[in-house]
Amino acid sequence: MKKQFISLSKKNPEAAKMWAFDLNDKSLSPEKIGAGSDKIVFFRCLKNPNHVFKKKISNMRRYIDSY
Repeated sequence: MKKQFISLSKKNPEAAKMWAFDLNDKSLSPEKIGAGSDKIVFFRCLKNPNHVFKKKISNMRRYIDSY
């Protein structure tokens, strides 16, 4: 059975808000990439926008929970 696609923006809207559009590949966006993806991309801290970090998309749920 094929897994259903669930975008990062749908499953983890907080992580989607942190997406660093200016640093990530322009062909990617929180709407186009799956929440369980192992791709490593840039995120920008909501509390301090100068803090930019790279993280595996699938690990963002744990990061947000500890935030």
